[in-house]
Amino acid sequence: MTRQVAFGIAFVCFFGVGAFVLGTRPAFGQAVANAQVTGQVTDPTGGAVAGATVKMTETERGVSHQTKSDSNGRYTLPNLPVGPYRLEASMTGFKTYAQTGITLQVGDHPEINIGLQIGAVTENVEVTAGAAMVQSEQTSISQVINQKSIVELPLNGRQPTQLVLISGAS
Repeated sequence: MTRQVAFGIAFVCFFGVGAFVLGTRPAFGQAVANAQVTGQVTDPTGGAVAGATVKMTETERGVSHQTKSDSNGRYTLPNLPVGPYRLEASMTGFKTYAQTGITLQVGDHPEINIGLQIGAVTENVEVTAGAAMVQSEQTSISQVINQKSIVELPLNGRQPTQLVLISGAS
């Protein structure tokens, strides 16, 4: 093989592989900062309310996420960004239900059941979240560690395992 042919093959291989490597992006796993809320809408007798409008509003941004309850009164609001929310439910012939003080963290999946009361549409029932939301769908344990706690870890010999000590897990 001549020197020029060998150089040409090496040139094509080197730059062809280089263009391929530079032209592709690695598919790294993306951290998803979302949560999901599910529940059931019922009337005062415990019967399912089908077709009720359920709306979660991000209180900081004012963005609403809306769905309707199914024939069993069940609803699901997936892919909700983390943060504080206001939950509202309405249906003709029932008072409007509203619950504030709901804060969703990464990976939360609380079940929030809504009990509608019979009344005029213009009447509202206001509920302020005081009790902890129960996540009956997942059996995992998690904790959100704020940035301040991470930054305050000692720099000398900082180890990722020290985050376990911050969370109080043993």
